[in-house]
Amino acid sequence: MWALVGEEAPAQRAWRNFTASDGYPDASTSWTTTKVNGPTVLNAGTDAPWISSNSTALYGLAAIQDLALVGDALS
Repeated sequence: MWALVGEEAPAQRAWRNFTASDGYPDASTSWTTTKVNGPTVLNAGTDAPWISSNSTALYGLAAIQDLALVGDALS
């Protein structure tokens, strides 16, 4: 991907994918949290079932790649 820096078409595609499918769900997803307790967890608390450490990592990596591709367009 780094070889594509400065090329417009890949940068547009990367940004479109970032906002449409990379990482976190879109607005149609229920962003509510759920109370968890009992035998499924050690400590009672609140969970956000729509998020995971893997999706957070992928979102961060996609953001880094996209900024490298569209950096010139931001200034």
